[in-house]
Order: sequence, then structure tokens, then C-alpha cells
Amino acid sequence: MIASLRPTHKESIEKAEQIEQAKQTLQNAERQTLYDNLAYGIFFIIATSGALLLGKLISIIVKNAT
Repeated sequence: MIASLRPTHKESIEKAEQIEQAKQTLQNAERQTLYDNLAYGIFFIIATSGALLLGKLISIIVKNAT
């Protein structure tokens, strides 16, 4: 007996559901990556600003101490 090469309706529906799940997983991963990048960027800006302000404070203290 020759098997049909065409997918059945059930197989097509299952394949479409798998594709939708893969799309959703990819969107969630992209969103998480965006949030991670924003968090790292904000941390970097705060750390850099804090280091610059601390350096400025130390230079003012040294100038006033002499």
C-alpha cells in the first residue's frame, strides 16, 4: 500500500501549533534579552556616574586639605 505524501489535517494543525509555540518562545527570549540589556545599561550608567562623582568628591577634599 502506498502511503500518502501529503500531511493529514491533524498533522498540519500540530505543525502549525509547534510553529506558533516556537514564535512565542522566540518573542519571549527577545523580550528577556531586551530587559537584560536595559538593566545592564542602566547599571553601567549608574556605576559610571557614581565613580565620576566619587572622583570629583575626592579631588575637592584633596584640594581643600592642602
